[in-house]
Amino acid sequence: MATPNTIDYFAIRNALARYTLCLDSRDFEALKKVFTPDAVTFYPMVGEMTGVDELIKVITKRCRLHFFPPPRYAYLYPITFSPL
Repeated sequence: MATPNTIDYFAIRNALARYTLCLDSRDFEALKKVFTPDAVTFYPMVGEMTGVDELIKVITKRCRLHFFPPPRYAYLYPITFSPL
C-alpha cells in the first residue's frame, strides 16, 4: 500500500467538503464534480449504486420525501440570543 501524503489528505478533505456542501445547498447536479461518472456508492437505505447519475436520482428522491430546508435559509435574519 502506498504511503498517504499531504496532497492525498487534502484531496480527501476537499471531496468530503464538496459532498456536504452539495447536500446542504441541495445542488445535487454539483455531485458530478465530486464523484467520477462510474462511481460505486453504498448507502444503507438503498444499497449499492453504480454511477453518479443514479446517486443524484436517489438523493433527489429521498430529499423530496424528507424535505429539510437548506441551512443557508437560517441565516437570512440576524440570530439573537436572549438571556433566560
